[in-house]
Order: sequence, then C-alpha cells, then structure tokens
Amino acid sequence: MTKRLLIREITPDDVDALYRIYGDERVTRYIPGLQKDPEEERRLTKAYIESAYAFYGFGLWVVLERSTGRLIGRVGLTPRQMGDCCVLELGYVIDAGCWRQGYAAEACEAAIRYAREELDCGELNAFIRVGNTASIALAEKLGFRYFDRWEQDGFQFVWYVKDLCDTLYNME
Repeated sequence: MTKRLLIREITPDDVDALYRIYGDERVTRYIPGLQKDPEEERRLTKAYIESAYAFYGFGLWVVLERSTGRLIGRVGLTPRQMGDCCVLELGYVIDAGCWRQGYAAEACEAAIRYAREELDCGELNAFIRVGNTASIALAEKLGFRYFDRWEQDGFQFVWYVKDLCDTLYNME
C-alpha cells in the first residue's frame, strides 16, 4: 500500500479491468497484450496464481487507486532467465488515462521496497523496449542504470539494473 495506491495479488475477477487497460493501443505499443479470449486469459491468470504466487511468493500484482478502488494497472517482480543466471525483473503497466500522475513511479517504488525489504534482493532489472522513452525515463528516475542492449523474439530491448544494496538508497 502507498499513499494513493493499493497493491494486491491478481485474481481472475480482475481480468475484465485488465482488458479495459490493455485494450488501449497506447498501452500495448511496447508490451504484449492479453489473450484474445477473456476466458483463456482467466484460465491463464488462475494458472499464474497457482504457480508464481505459490512457488515464489510474489509475482505481478494489480494496482488500485485507493480513493476510488478502481484497478489502474499492474506492477510486480518476475524471475527471468538470462543465459546461465536468473534475474529478478521489475515490470509495470498503468492505464493510459492515469499516465503522468506519478502512479507508475509510486507503484514501482512499492515493488522495489518489497524486493529489498521482504525478499532481501540485492539487484533488480528492467527490460524496456527500445523507443519506450517514458519507461526509460522512469527507470532512470527510480535509480536504474543502463547495463546492456539485447534482442528477443525480433524486438530490441535496453537492460537497466538497480543495485538495492546501495546504502544511499532513498526514495521519496
């Protein structure tokens, strides 16, 4: 929970609200969309809940506006295999109607705190599609630093890393 947001585990009941968010082409310009069939997405969501939350104890969460209870996005932590090692990735998506209000930064800051304080994680990674200048700017604002560039499935990404062991860590 933050000053303006509630962050909780996703449920199959959240799928309709996610379709509203992901239905906006501005949102899916740099990230994959949902399944075409909502029932298939609900099935995948149930499987995700049973696997990610059960196995890791964390995953992607939904973000709700505290004042209205409206679901406005997702934020979370996902293990990602990178060559011979597994890294922890920070990811998020916010409803386009809520952009430029600080919600993405606030949600990401909460996820970063969780990774540091609850998971005792020393490092977080952000993989951002080349051209997504808003997400790159947010990553840099959150203290992530450029690490590398790579390609997956024909898409170019920039790889940003945040050291969570830095004793000067201080977010507002």
